[in-house]
Amino acid sequence: MDDTDKSTTKATQQFDTSRYVRDEYKDIVTIWMLKAMLKLDCHRKFINTKDCSFSHNEIANFLGLGHFIDVGKKRFKKELIMEAMSSKYKQLTNDKPIHKKTTLDKNTDKMSEMLGLEIQEATILKFVVLLLSVTILDQTLSLAREVFKSQQTMQVISVLLDIPWRRTKELLSHGSKLHKTSLVEMQSYAYDDFGDAITTVNEKFLENMCEQDGDILNTIESIVSQTSEPELILRDYSHMVADIDVLVNYMQHATDNRTTGANVLLYGLPGTGKTQLAKTVAKVVEKNLFEVNCIDTQGDAMRDQDRISAYKLAQGLLSSKSSILLYDEAEDMFDSYQGSLFSPQKKQDNKAWINKMLETNSLPTIWITNDINSIDNAIIRRFDINIEVKIPQKSHRIKMLKKYSKEKLDDETIKQFATHKHIAPSLISSTAKVVDSIKPKFVAKTFKHILNNTLQAQGYKKIKETTKDDLPQTYSTKLINTTADISSITKGIKTHHNARLCLYGVPGTGKSAYGRYIAQYIEKPVILKKPSDLQSKWLGECEKNIARAFEEAADEKAVLIFDEVDSFLGDRSTARQRWEISQANEMLVQMENFDGVFVATTNLLSNLDKASMRRFDLKLEFRYLEPYQSWQLFCLFAKQFGIDKPTKATQHIIKSMTQLTPGDFTAVQRQSRFRPIKDTKNLCDRLVDEIRHKEQDSEKIGFV
Repeated sequence: MDDTDKSTTKATQQFDTSRYVRDEYKDIVTIWMLKAMLKLDCHRKFINTKDCSFSHNEIANFLGLGHFIDVGKKRFKKELIMEAMSSKYKQLTNDKPIHKKTTLDKNTDKMSEMLGLEIQEATILKFVVLLLSVTILDQTLSLAREVFKSQQTMQVISVLLDIPWRRTKELLSHGSKLHKTSLVEMQSYAYDDFGDAITTVNEKFLENMCEQDGDILNTIESIVSQTSEPELILRDYSHMVADIDVLVNYMQHATDNRTTGANVLLYGLPGTGKTQLAKTVAKVVEKNLFEVNCIDTQGDAMRDQDRISAYKLAQGLLSSKSSILLYDEAEDMFDSYQGSLFSPQKKQDNKAWINKMLETNSLPTIWITNDINSIDNAIIRRFDINIEVKIPQKSHRIKMLKKYSKEKLDDETIKQFATHKHIAPSLISSTAKVVDSIKPKFVAKTFKHILNNTLQAQGYKKIKETTKDDLPQTYSTKLINTTADISSITKGIKTHHNARLCLYGVPGTGKSAYGRYIAQYIEKPVILKKPSDLQSKWLGECEKNIARAFEEAADEKAVLIFDEVDSFLGDRSTARQRWEISQANEMLVQMENFDGVFVATTNLLSNLDKASMRRFDLKLEFRYLEPYQSWQLFCLFAKQFGIDKPTKATQHIIKSMTQLTPGDFTAVQRQSRFRPIKDTKNLCDRLVDEIRHKEQDSEKIGFV
């Protein structure tokens, strides 16, 4: 330390020790500092006889040696200084009666009772807490050695606390109670400062141990805290009844019987209600749920190592309370222990540590992750139960929206919201809570606004204004031009509820619309996937999206439609990239295993993989409208537009168009929103324009 303000150092009695340590710990800290000087030879570095000075004037003042500062050679005598320190040490150690219990004593006693610590273990814990809390003590002990490794550190502790060396080594070993709970951990590296060779839970824990006199759980609140009441109930998870039943029964048995090594992993997309599920299960089995904190009291993210220490301490402190522990963002812990190609031995050691931890934890633990892929399979299989918490199917989302909106949303609005596949239980409940608290004038508008903000923040699309499940009023299967009997096909699908159809043909012929019609006819929901819904810039993500789409359809018992299926089911023999083959393989596997109605549409049948052809139960070509169909549809649209009755001349023109499709009529209809149709001639002219564009597109394009 720099020697500043020398005028005050001579008056030792004026030195304010409370700047360095609370008054209740002054005596014990002073005893340890003096003992280090007298028995650990710290005085050798502390007393500089050549320069007649101290290495640290602050330490000198703290120990009552301020009157030796700046006194010159005649009065600065090492023997006198040593005698003064020895006299003070005897005075402090011989004082009777023993001082009353400090806050640290009380907290250590409570922790010893909960963890079953012996007297010597408790003494070491108190020492470490004060060492890491009182800088001047650490500075003094750092004078004992040039560097500190675990061996030298334990030797210092042995001398200071009068615990035999072998016993000290045993109490601080890796298998010791102090180490297992992360209360005291010895570092294997060499350090210049004594305190750096020892670690404990975190700084807030040290502060609470020294200053907070009360429930020991409040002392560890910076690392582990009791969770709040759940916002959801078990019925909100009725879409995963089988999993819930197993989970509840297992946690009940594990907590009642104090089962060792009880671990459950909940995984799934963010917002699916994993944390709420853990809270709900704990409430059902009537046990307290404690969570290993992710952030500290300052609002900063806790380091992975600090969270691991917190977990280990909680396992010890809460094991007698018949509670459940919750560890969110578990991927951070397990990913931290994966090691690397350049440290294979460390990787093996870390895996062994994790395996042992999952086999010996005394407190049943629920682990939560949003990223199951970041956890090694060898670790995943160590969990007793692995449960994917999914977003519920549309029918269940409708029920939840009705329940949590307290019937303030009409059925049409609820159906619109529920159509979005990422409306998760936790999103519904949190949105409802906000809406209920602010009591807006327009409930539906506010509800949707909050939902959309969260969806957008998560990287998802906003809720659409209208759903596309409903077919246009003019839709009729009689307007489909194909060789097969559409009516009998639809009736057959309703009877068997299992079909894989490939609808191919020119654009606009109504392939996707027929898929939606099938869903409507057999009274099933529809899931429509376009290439933009499934493709991803990340390698392997498209395959996962394909699998999720089939899984979603199976869960909701929905008709699954893939538009432009050639994007994923291209001919593998002509593939240039490995991912093209991988996507086609995934499509073929999912199609083979899907037990429902799957409709694939394509404008390019020749581009499909040859193996896919045998996996489709029916390949159905959709052609341009026949002349009578074109005329029939024209009359329907004319009536819908409320224009004059078509003439025979118009009929002749319409029937002469050989490339008309239902899509052309739909395009004209959309156009009419900003360009009204005046009469049948105007409608006919618009359709002629649509055909003309097709003819232009079909011509070869050259360069001059």
